[in-house]
Amino acid sequence: MNASAQTPTFERNAITQAVGRRLKEVRLQAGKSQEDLAHEASVSRVAISAVESGAANTTVLTLAALCRPLGITLSELFAPLTMPLDVQDARRVNAAKPPKIGRSRLR
Repeated sequence: MNASAQTPTFERNAITQAVGRRLKEVRLQAGKSQEDLAHEASVSRVAISAVESGAANTTVLTLAALCRPLGITLSELFAPLTMPLDVQDARRVNAAKPPKIGRSRLR
């Protein structure tokens, strides 16, 4: 079985791309390379590259770890993003949610 069959795919969307561009902008303003930031934030350089290119839907915890060595807060990272946050991509259905059962079936 190949690795791509095991790894879920993630399609880039406008929000992840905007966050990635903003992170790269802040990193370059701070005069840091991806390697420097990776070392200071204890995050892999590959992960930083994926976030900056919009190829990763990263966690808030990872973004917070990246913001610390850059000297900014999460709110400062997100503040310039003025795009509407409407959900544009199809969201997957929560498979853990049981179907609704009518009252008559409960007896």
